Amino acid sequence: MREVFVIGVGMTRFGKHPDRSLRDLGFEACLSALEDAGVSPKRIEAGYCGNALAPALQGETGVGQNVFWEVGISRVPVVNIENACASGSTAFREAWMAVAGGFYDLVLVVGVEKTVMPKGTMLNVGAAEWETRLGDVFPGYFANVANKHMERYGTTRE
Repeated sequence: MREVFVIGVGMTRFGKHPDRSLRDLGFEACLSALEDAGVSPKRIEAGYCGNALAPALQGETGVGQNVFWEVGISRVPVVNIENACASGSTAFREAWMAVAGGFYDLVLVVGVEKTVMPKGTMLNVGAAEWETRLGDVFPGYFANVANKHMERYGTTRE
């Protein structure tokens, strides 16, 4: 296995962004990462995109292909990964393994999500709809896990 390095990063500001598309949000993050790395989109050999909710919420599939096309990356393999809240980190892991294994030298990874729900709908975290109605949504769930970890192990927010 080869050593793998992250040579550039980029992101969008966390928020609802009701007037922006997934493609636009992903474009901003990718362009930022490419600029930070000083790399042309033409040098990218493969793309990995983590997204969990686009098919359900926006009716969009092939998110990675759409984002990378917008950035100017085409004619390379693009892997779309859906793994709930771990979609982005799973995309990063898969890209890392591909580079470490010698399949590629330069890849781009993006995690992009737009969780604004159509009016009158909700996204269930658990198996029961009542959990969501009581506030058990993804950020709340992870906040509870973090609080429990701090209580049990003495860790801090930092």
